Amino acid sequence: MSNTTGRATKDMILAQYKKYPLSQVSDILKLLYQSEFGCGHMVTDPADSLCLIREETDRLPEPALDGAVFETIGSGYCRLYLRALRRDLLTSETLCAFLVYTAGQPAGEAAGFEQKAAAFIALCEDKSLPFDAGEVYNAIDKLRADGYPPFRHSAQYRAAYSPAYRVVRRELCDFLPLFGAIDALIRKGKPVTVAVDGGSGAGKSTLAALLKSIYGCNVFSMDHFFLRPEQRTSKRLGEVGGNIDYERFSGEVLTPLKAGETFFYRPYDCRTGALSEPIAVNPHPLNVVEGVYSQHPHFGDYCDLKVFLAISKPEQRRRLLARNPQLYDRFVGEWVPKEDGYFDHFGIADRCDLIFNTGEQEGCCESCSD
Repeated sequence: MSNTTGRATKDMILAQYKKYPLSQVSDILKLLYQSEFGCGHMVTDPADSLCLIREETDRLPEPALDGAVFETIGSGYCRLYLRALRRDLLTSETLCAFLVYTAGQPAGEAAGFEQKAAAFIALCEDKSLPFDAGEVYNAIDKLRADGYPPFRHSAQYRAAYSPAYRVVRRELCDFLPLFGAIDALIRKGKPVTVAVDGGSGAGKSTLAALLKSIYGCNVFSMDHFFLRPEQRTSKRLGEVGGNIDYERFSGEVLTPLKAGETFFYRPYDCRTGALSEPIAVNPHPLNVVEGVYSQHPHFGDYCDLKVFLAISKPEQRRRLLARNPQLYDRFVGEWVPKEDGYFDHFGIADRCDLIFNTGEQEGCCESCSD
């Protein structure tokens, strides 16, 4: 384990102990266990998981309803507290989908847990924590001998803090307000359309894929509706937001989507400069449109929820260079300025219901309380 990783683990342990001072050795080890292995062992049957979530949520005592909704525990994981369900910030079905998604992601390994446990031992040895290092060694030896099975919090921890949470991937918690807003709209019983706009490299496609993993929704990419070569006249390219085929998107997608019909559309393939084979779209309770220009005023108020992903210029350039170095110069010299002109001219971000700064999500979880 690198010095940086070891320090981060120590900082996490110390922060958790400060927040939960009645923690025992097993509670710190559980923290490290969850930050390494996630929740894969907890999802054997989604239907059973859903029932357990509902039953546990119904039993929550009043004190457990206060406090943060989620908190980071390292290695890309968060503890998402069931109080979020009682506050109607999320549905139990969506939380269950979070678990299934998290269980499907690559989990850690025993070696990783052992390295984190070594950081715990070091804190005990230098008296940063009031635990006997020998007790920690023995507890780790037993876990190792048993094959690293899951285990419960200590009786002291449960009595003091009434823990009721599920371990999920941090990216889900980063966008918790969006999931909550979608759930609230879906509960109204009508099809919901979400438009995700933002600059290149901000994570629009990644977010859309995440939403599809949770809801199984339809996803439409504005990349499929760039102008074909014959449409790229100087007049059209001089128009703010004009380098998208908004006429075709309106006719092929928005009109039948509003009608609730099964339909087909043909995505534009930038490699061939032509339209590809038709894609069939069936009605679904949730439809997501992602990409720059997805909130072009030409489309009117077609969506129920407008989302904007903001990103700083240095981070945007870093991501674009890492993603496609061959096209980097065209991005920063041609396409990004056109995007910025569209955002500024139409005030896109100001019209959105939710804005996420995707370059600053690492530290947002700990302070979020609703």
